[in-house]
Amino acid sequence: MKVKIEDIKVKNRIRKDVGDLTPLKDSMKKYDLLYPVVVDSGNNLIAGERRLRAAQELGWDEIDVVVRDLSSEDTVGLEMAENTTRKQFTADELVEGIKKQRRARPFTRKIIIFFGDLWIRIVEIFTRRPYIPKPKTKPEIINPHSHAGEINDALHTPKDD
Repeated sequence: MKVKIEDIKVKNRIRKDVGDLTPLKDSMKKYDLLYPVVVDSGNNLIAGERRLRAAQELGWDEIDVVVRDLSSEDTVGLEMAENTTRKQFTADELVEGIKKQRRARPFTRKIIIFFGDLWIRIVEIFTRRPYIPKPKTKPEIINPHSHAGEINDALHTPKDD
């Protein structure tokens, strides 16, 4: 079901900072809205504030919603669950995803290299560790507690067949 964005009421949210919406907006432009926002029968937002804000910034007039009438306790519980129950990729999964992406789109490596700082930030987010780039002239020193080197190798190795 679709609801006019202007009709959705946002109040008393736990999250105060929605962060940078650029990656979400880019995803929504490319893939549309993957998961509807959740509202109650009075159109009070329960979950999906970042998606709602991104849709507003994209100039959308309406957005897909799921309606759930919940107790106050369950409303807060749903907002908490949506923002805390995600599981990040492991470093190995991230490396595999990058490899699959490269096989599917050979120019992806060039894009990743072009947006170097952005992919470094992505690596840091997914591994929750700072990225340590390969030295250009010195041998690589591997941090045993970091998978950033593996991710870097996956991006800089010849295309897998």
